[in-house]
Amino acid sequence: MTRTTVEFIACPVCKHQSGFTTYQSINATLDPKLKQQIIDWELFKFYCLNCGEPRLVCYETLYHDMENRLMLYYIPAIDSREQEQYRIEEIFSQIKQVEGDRYSNSFDTYNFRIVSDMESFIEKVQIFDAGYDDRLVELMKFILAPKEEEDIQFSYDHMVFTKVGDDSYQFMFIYENRAVASLKFSEEMYEHFKSEYSGLLDDSYFVDEAWAYAMVSKT
Repeated sequence: MTRTTVEFIACPVCKHQSGFTTYQSINATLDPKLKQQIIDWELFKFYCLNCGEPRLVCYETLYHDMENRLMLYYIPAIDSREQEQYRIEEIFSQIKQVEGDRYSNSFDTYNFRIVSDMESFIEKVQIFDAGYDDRLVELMKFILAPKEEEDIQFSYDHMVFTKVGDDSYQFMFIYENRAVASLKFSEEMYEHFKSEYSGLLDDSYFVDEAWAYAMVSKT
């Protein structure tokens, strides 16, 4: 179920206060337009009604995609995964009970994920919307990323999976919040990683670069 509240935010430029809708939970199956607004970064954008100044507003929200069996919790600025673990497990347990009763859902095959930054939140929405496993995508990013200075002609901070056009995907290299290069994502490469690394996949809530490093270290 999608749940919202309205907050009033003061514009950082003109100080005018405008109403802004925040989403405590998002059901992308029942409200599919919200999924595209997330992918376009629009759902978290505040625009001042007085001067039009845009601002990105980060807030905690739960994303539920019944069709792709994903429960994704966005919690900005997690200080400690261990600190959050108990609270998150309790929240997910309550969700399973409430949502399961409402929609007769079985959560045995669901993916439960947690992210702490908006880019990762949007990335995972796109990964599951495309029908891919985020664990394999993270392993692809980690293994395919150039590690040595002589292997790369540009600086980058991290890689991100994103949609380009109507039906193609790429890994974008991001440096100081700008895309500086790209690497084509292919079905053939994805299937190769699926056959090679399926045995490494676990049910961690946190699937990111640190998780990929830990998985690869086991091989």
